[in-house]
Formats: sequence, structure tokens, C-alpha cells
Amino acid sequence: MEALGNLALDRERRYVNLDDNLRSLERKLQRLGGKKSDFELQVTNAERSGTKKRKREVEIWFEEVATVEIEFGTLKKSIQEGGFLENAISSGDRVAKMDAIVEELIEQSKHFDGLLLEAFESRGEPRVTTKLFGEMFDRGLKAIWAWLVIDSISNIGIYGMGGLGKTTFAKHIHNHLLERTQFKVYWITVSQEFNIRRLQDDIAKRLRLDLSYEDDEDGRAAILSRELVKQSVLILDDVWQEFSFEKIGIPLGANKCRVILTTRSLELCNKISCQRVFEAKTLAIDEAWDLFKHTLDTKTVLHEDVEEIAKSIMKRCAGLPLGIITVAGSLRGGSDICEWRNALEQLEKCSVGHDEMERDVFPILEWSFNRLNECQMNCFLYCSLYPEDCKIKRMELIDLFIWAKLMDKQNSRSRLEAFDQGHTILNKLIKVCLLEETTDLEKDDCVKMHDLVRDMALRITNGNSKLKMSRDVPRFLVKSLGWRDSKVTLEQKKWAEVLHAVSFHTLYHHTKIKVPPVWLPNCPKLSTVMVLDQYAAMVTDFLAAEVN
Repeated sequence: MEALGNLALDRERRYVNLDDNLRSLERKLQRLGGKKSDFELQVTNAERSGTKKRKREVEIWFEEVATVEIEFGTLKKSIQEGGFLENAISSGDRVAKMDAIVEELIEQSKHFDGLLLEAFESRGEPRVTTKLFGEMFDRGLKAIWAWLVIDSISNIGIYGMGGLGKTTFAKHIHNHLLERTQFKVYWITVSQEFNIRRLQDDIAKRLRLDLSYEDDEDGRAAILSRELVKQSVLILDDVWQEFSFEKIGIPLGANKCRVILTTRSLELCNKISCQRVFEAKTLAIDEAWDLFKHTLDTKTVLHEDVEEIAKSIMKRCAGLPLGIITVAGSLRGGSDICEWRNALEQLEKCSVGHDEMERDVFPILEWSFNRLNECQMNCFLYCSLYPEDCKIKRMELIDLFIWAKLMDKQNSRSRLEAFDQGHTILNKLIKVCLLEETTDLEKDDCVKMHDLVRDMALRITNGNSKLKMSRDVPRFLVKSLGWRDSKVTLEQKKWAEVLHAVSFHTLYHHTKIKVPPVWLPNCPKLSTVMVLDQYAAMVTDFLAAEVN
């Protein structure tokens, strides 16, 4: 009875002193919040270096403090609103319990044995790649290896026309360096949509740096320059424009950083002062034949007569690895000599133009495209609505196929059946080497288009292909918006009546697209409008009925 009496007396005391206890708790919570803010600032600044990470016990403490701050707000509001005596007594109990929790959190903060741990320092992740064919690549690997051990050489260029395998070669160099040296190796895809800030951001991600708090490009460059130290190698793939290493924040030199870049232009290598250059060239006949046979699956049996035709088809690819892989992929499983003869006849009709790309690359890619059925063609072309080098989620693409009504007999299909058909189409496009399998950072299944394959698709959808298409194809308007373009006004003359889809890629997240108030697009065939940010995240999408 005495214990029960003491408990009742204690509860009554809490009720009587409720306001004082609440104010005391609030002051303790303010001190606790101040400690939390100080710790978070210290931890965040340390983590920006990429060499430190917060302890798990510290992260849990942050979460618990944030929780009790939220619960205090709810409790204070409840007490201020008042209520019956029993509710007031209950509130007194809750204040006492919360006070004990806050005291415990304050005590914990005094006994952290440091807030941070050394972060695991990754030297880079191996790149997924395919087998290299050709003596040229063996010689190139040995040459670049020899150049890298010379301290005075810090900038190496690999150049050659599109489709020669420069990216694949660079991936092998990347993996070779990881396996056999102590270099930290960072892979950056540059591509045509180049600007200094974007390249700085991409490098910072590889270094696990946070540059979001620094807007000044020179300041960002200084931070990167401090982090890119000795035994770092940057591989910049697909460089199209001249730039200053100093402005980016890449410190070249024996005790600083090495750069290996791939480009289609020897002139660009010279402009940015590459100290050594390696030219990627087409494959010799025997090397091309080995690649052609390697790309065909084991079910494709080449009898003597068929083999002769296959060799003639291979020669039409002019030693270009991308062309060989694309053509051989389109012919997998074929054993009928009539099919092979027809393929050779059609391929021989594909020589157009005098430009290097038109003469050697696009005819081969467009020939493979023409072998698809109408549904596969349209689905393939809609992949080009996404930005260059984009990893496109399979599920998102199939959703797009369904929205744009690209599927066969879609009205009679369930959504599950439509998804199954979409996956089947994507598998077909991968099998014929017009799409590549990949994954994103979340390990979601994705596909991507080789930049030349995407260029070919855009030529077709712009009506700029000089080859005769076997079927009518959809017309697209695809436009990349600059990093600093905060407002973009649509150009009326670009919106033709034949348009089926429009896609804008914005490099600046807050870009606003304005429609002139006195103009409505006259696009009766338009079914899809997409606006994507620089990471290919969908900002908005809508159908033709909503365009106006």
C-alpha cells in the first residue's frame, strides 16, 4: 500500500509541476538539438572528402534525436490544448518518460569514441566488357602500358571513327590497370552534351565528393584538384569538344593525375595537347572473320556454300567491329542459303553518300534495322527518345511502348500480356545487337543504345536517312537543352504535322519550357511528349490530348 501511495503522490507531483517539467524538458531538448547540429556539421564536412564515413552508432543517435524532437512537438501541442485531469496526469507521465530519454541521449553523446570511420577507399569497379579481336588492340594495350610508366606522360588520346571499338578497348585498359597496378581508376562518359559543370559533377561522383554546396566553377575545380592525386587515372570516354583540364580541376603531371581519353578526332587530341596518341583502325580480314563467327551463336551452322556468302557479307562491313557485330547478330540462327543470299543482296544496295559515317557505318546499321518487323522497328526507335548514353529501365520502356500503343493487337491484350510482349521485343533487339543489356546503380535491368545506333535511329525519325526504308516510320522531335537554359520557348516551325513523339532532355533541373500563348501545335499524330532531366529521370510525360 505504501508503494502505491508513493506512486500516486509522484504522479500527482508531475501533474502539479507539469508546466515547469515541460519547460525543463524543452531546454534539455534544445541543448540536445544543438549537439546534434554540431555533430552533423562535423560529420558532413568530413564525409565530403570521400575518405571518412559516419559510425553506425552515430547515425542511429541522429535518428533517435530526430524522433524525440518530433514526439516532443506532438506532446507539447497536446498539453497546450488542455483536457481532463486524467489526460493531464497522463501527459505528466509522458513528459517524465521523454525527459529520461533525452537525458540518456545527452549522456550517450559524451561517450562517442569519435564520430567517424575511415571509408573504404575503392580503386574503381571493373567494367563489363566483351572480347577484343585484332592484333591492333594487343599492340595498343602494350603501348599505353609503356606510356603510363613514363612520369612525363600524363595525357593519352585514343582516336578513330565511330564503331571501331574505342570504348571497348578503353574498358579493357581500365580493367587491366585495376588488376595489375595500384592506380585508382575512374571511368567518366563525356559524350556530346558536354559542359564543365556536368563533367565536374561526374568526376565528383566517382571520387565520392559532394560539390552541391559549391556553385563557383573555379572553386569546384580547386576541390577536385586536391583529390585527384598521384596514381589516379581518369578515363574520359567519347570526348567531342575541346576543354581545359585546369578549368575542370584535373591536375596533370607526374605526381598528380593521368588522363586517357577516347575521341573520334585526331584534331581534338592535338588541341588538348595529348602527349601520346593511339589510332584505332579497322580489323584485318581474318580478324573480322573471327569476330563475325564469334558473334553468331552455336546454332548457326555455316555450310560450305553459306560460308562463302557469309564471308562476302563480312567483307561488306569493311572491318568495322560495330558493323560486324550488328550484321552477324541479325543473322543468328539462319542456315537457309536463300536467306543469306538475300541478306548479301540487300546489304550491297546500302552504299550511299561520301561521308565516312554514311559510307561505312549507317548503311550497315540501317540494313539491320530494316530486317525488323514493324512493331520491333517502332519500339526500337522509341528508345532513341532517351538521352545519349542513358541506361533505360526495361519496365519504364515497356510502359512507354504501351502508352504509345506500339504493341500488336494491344486492345485485346491484358497488361501482363503487353509486358510479356514488351520484354520479348527488347530481348529480340538485344539479340540482334541493336540494344545492349546493362544495369543501373540500383541494379535494375536496363538497356542502352550505342551512340552510333542512336544517331542512326534519330536520322530515321528525323527523315534524314538517305536509304529507302522498308516501311513508314514514326517522326520524332528530340532536343537537348543546355545546362544554363532556365527557360526554353518552343519553336513552332519544329512541330510538324507528321510528329509522333517529342522528347526534351534538360541538363538543368529547373528548366521551364514555355508554350507561346497564341500557338497550339497542330500535331494530330502526336502521342507522346517526354521531358527528362540529365539523369534521364522523368520530369513529366503526357499524351496528345493534354498537349493543348
